[in-house]
Amino acid sequence: MTWFTRRDLRDLAGDASFDRGLEYVDAVGDVRQLPDGVVASVDGSDRYRVRLRQRDGLDGDCSCPYGQEGNFCKHCVAVGLRLLKRGRDGAAIPAQRREVDVRGYLEGLERSALVELVWAHAQEDAALYERITLAAATSGDPVDLDHLRRAVEDLQTGWLDYIEVEEYAESAHRLVEAIGTLGLDHPAEARTLLERSIDLLMLTRLQAEDGFRVEEVIADAMEHYQTACRAAPSDGTALGKWLLRMRLEDSELIRYEGFADLLGTDGRAAYRADLEEFARLRPDDVTVRWLREELAQDQGLDALIAVWSERLTSALDYSRIAKALAAAGRPDEAITWLERGVADGRHRDPAGDSLVNQLCEFYESAGRLADRLQLREERLAAVPDGDSWKRLKAAAVSDRVWRNIQPRALRVLEKSVKRASAWMSLPVGGPDLYVHALLGEGMVDEAWLVAEKHECHHETLKAVADARGKFYPADTVGAYKKIITRLINVMTSDSYREAAEQIAGLKPLFQRAAMDFPAYVRELRDIHKRKRNFIAELDRQRLPA
Repeated sequence: MTWFTRRDLRDLAGDASFDRGLEYVDAVGDVRQLPDGVVASVDGSDRYRVRLRQRDGLDGDCSCPYGQEGNFCKHCVAVGLRLLKRGRDGAAIPAQRREVDVRGYLEGLERSALVELVWAHAQEDAALYERITLAAATSGDPVDLDHLRRAVEDLQTGWLDYIEVEEYAESAHRLVEAIGTLGLDHPAEARTLLERSIDLLMLTRLQAEDGFRVEEVIADAMEHYQTACRAAPSDGTALGKWLLRMRLEDSELIRYEGFADLLGTDGRAAYRADLEEFARLRPDDVTVRWLREELAQDQGLDALIAVWSERLTSALDYSRIAKALAAAGRPDEAITWLERGVADGRHRDPAGDSLVNQLCEFYESAGRLADRLQLREERLAAVPDGDSWKRLKAAAVSDRVWRNIQPRALRVLEKSVKRASAWMSLPVGGPDLYVHALLGEGMVDEAWLVAEKHECHHETLKAVADARGKFYPADTVGAYKKIITRLINVMTSDSYREAAEQIAGLKPLFQRAAMDFPAYVRELRDIHKRKRNFIAELDRQRLPA
């Protein structure tokens, strides 16, 4: 039976999935009719289960990862194409087509015959048997709690692949729903069974290739559990301890809000006490710290700051507290916390710029410009980078103030160059920053000496060479020769092209310096004659042969 066309399949799947579905038609197997459509299997990287339904047109789902996201996937397309292939031309068959009246047949059977029919099928169909067994266990008088307990314990399992996790999730969902209905008349028993179910499901989700499917079942179980707790309140202390244990496993999946009205005074106290004990035992645990912050938020900003202030390991910790206080309209306290961070030396942290910038803004608003300038100087001394230099210079409110601190600031950069040389590496600062700072101050000769003495990036060499070239073109030629040699030694197409472009631009400079440009080019050609790509770039620039 088909109730759709190829166009329907393409519209639902999109062109890409439809085209890929064409490749899977021969992988379709075990197609079976159902009252509202078909079920089939498709062999891909795994064997997937596909269900196509007649619901105001065509609808379908698949157990593959893409299908589980709600998409009409290539496997759905393949099953649809397989059905259409069975027809003559793939034309749609009217939805009103008369089918065998299965329901009427069943209604006409004697009770005993119907029981035998269902029982025979249940012995061959595990899912059907499970449904019937759960219905019998929960509808009897008394309820078969032993069977339900065994079913709950069976939720323990090993590793589940995509196919297995789909079957597992469907089975677990049926069990959870059955226990949920039990909660209407037996809430205490349902609560105990659901609590154990959640325990086991939380473990299983970590052993599943698609843990999200198990988490969906956990969410359903949690709703039923909360309903059962409201109908038959449990011991608050026990509930608080259990809730914390679950939230330490997944604080996003298990939310505190859903239990706020169920815990009571004893439950909240137990939750808090155990959380504090975990904080003592696991002070570096991120989840524990986050749960404590979450709990403190309900008690106000001061309680939250008390938690934050227990762990002040970086400038960001002080900055976070100050931001919260400033947002609450408490700027004086914000300044106190930032100054405490400075006193603890956190403004010298690599990430201390947030603390320094915040405190400088407060100082500026309060007219404490001298304090702002001092803090900027200390930051430059600790982290001599371009940002610290620019912000210090901006903090100098006049040329007179800048002239006073400029020598000290430049000495800081000079020391950073010496540290870089001593360690044979380039930390923050280094010769490049020092050279650019000197150029910015108009100290070209000093910048040139630093660039000559230390290894600088070729962009830095260009900057200082261009500045010095106005008066000493021969020096500039020497600097550019160094840059060009570096580029050639990189030995890539891009570096060869850039080197050739730099060489071509040097001709006027050679002329100003009264130096032999053609001789320089010939020398390069001779030295690097085996570098054919470089020679080709020289030719492309029409440089002397």
